[in-house]
Amino acid sequence: MALASSAMRAGSTIAIAATATDADGTIGKVDFYQGATKIGTDTTSPFGFTWNNVGGGTYSITAKATDDKGGVGASAAIVVKVNKPPSANVTAPANNASFAAPANIALQASAADADGTVSKVEFFRNGTLLATDTASPYSHAWNNVPIGTYTITARSTDNLGAQTTSKPVTVAVAANKP
Repeated sequence: MALASSAMRAGSTIAIAATATDADGTIGKVDFYQGATKIGTDTTSPFGFTWNNVGGGTYSITAKATDDKGGVGASAAIVVKVNKPPSANVTAPANNASFAAPANIALQASAADADGTVSKVEFFRNGTLLATDTASPYSHAWNNVPIGTYTITARSTDNLGAQTTSKPVTVAVAANKP
């Protein structure tokens, strides 16, 4: 029996396929396991299972085929790596911060990736890209900001393309009073 799969991003659907044959009968079912936990069964060839919304981590997947006479054969384990998304947080300015126009606002963010590296952090104002920083500490000098209220977010991207957007931070820029 053989087992095949592919690595994915957290939250993805993983298609797992197994081939099984029986020289003196037929295969009645194939059970799919993540470690010791059964995650699915297929009773018709070609044997496969769709594993939905898989969290980030490293998993050991096996398949056990049962034939029409009750005999069981197991596959060798395969390792499936599911990429965990990076973290992203706006660290400056503080939420609900106020500035006088025209404002110079220092944007800062923290980002980390537990199973890889952060390749970039992007800063957004009301959903529009302001800047991209590819090296820590992640920052951007947002200068001459006019009067208004703005929502700031940071989006981190890891080396495998997974992305996370931070919680929004609201800033207000008001008229400079004499």
